[in-house]
Amino acid sequence: MAVLAVPEDITDAVAAQWDNIAAPGAALTGAQRIAAARRARDPASEGLSDSSAEAVDRLAHDAHHITAEWVDSLLDRELTSTSYVELMGIVARLAVVDTFDRAMGDPVRPLPVATPGAPTGAVDGDAKQRAGFIPTVGAVGPPSALSLIPTEMEAQFVLHDAFYLTIAGMLDFVADRDLRRTQIELVAARTSLANDCFY
Repeated sequence: MAVLAVPEDITDAVAAQWDNIAAPGAALTGAQRIAAARRARDPASEGLSDSSAEAVDRLAHDAHHITAEWVDSLLDRELTSTSYVELMGIVARLAVVDTFDRAMGDPVRPLPVATPGAPTGAVDGDAKQRAGFIPTVGAVGPPSALSLIPTEMEAQFVLHDAFYLTIAGMLDFVADRDLRRTQIELVAARTSLANDCFY
């Protein structure tokens, strides 16, 4: 049986996530971000506040039960919209990387060492509370879910572009990435169904 090489854009995108997850974010230190990633893998892991741990647990293991009321209850406690969006980005990207490693027959990679430094506070000033649960830039939906924090949005699209298609590529209905576009969409739809994705 022939062994297919993993495309370089995928290995580069995965490697970039480790630098991103380890670095200080908009609201969280590198150590807090690593603690969130550890908690996403192991709900018994410690090192986060109660609200942050609750957010990570639901994002990673019980996403079907995320509601506006639940998000509001977190924001009524210590979490801010910025810290919630940051936790959401970390958990989502970790799920992609861990799933990729398992699919390749490899163990999940060890988490990186946290990069020292203070949170940047960098958010997009155009983000507004719209019909979604948290402030976004533009229309509410999966592409804008992390748009409050530009670096989280960019990191999301690094993986999106490598594992699926670029935004421009999504408009190309005959795109070919070793799989034809119809095959890509079949895999995407089946994966979404298996994960009970709302979209």
